[in-house]
Amino acid sequence: MPTPRLRVVGVSRQAADWRDEMPAERYRTTVARLIWHAALAVVLAMLLLATWAFGKVVYFMAQEAIVVMLLIAILVAVILLFLVAFVLFQEGIRRAILWTTTGIGRLAKLSHR
Repeated sequence: MPTPRLRVVGVSRQAADWRDEMPAERYRTTVARLIWHAALAVVLAMLLLATWAFGKVVYFMAQEAIVVMLLIAILVAVILLFLVAFVLFQEGIRRAILWTTTGIGRLAKLSHR
């Protein structure tokens, strides 16, 4: 039994070999199939590029939205801080005024004695 020989041939030589061994109709369908595969690869590559470009646009939009939300959160925190400081300052002013009125009254009572 002879051992099978491995042939290493180029793609063009393989195509020529197939063409010689195939009937004409079968060769045409093979070429059509190769063209179909190439066209499908091109369409899928274009779809991938379009998806990548759209994803990039969506990423930048999301990034801008996150930056805007961060700025709004910082502004709200600053406003709340100022409101708390205002309430505490108002309480301090009220106590100072009350202490001043009672202190002046005490001083006035001491001076009349």
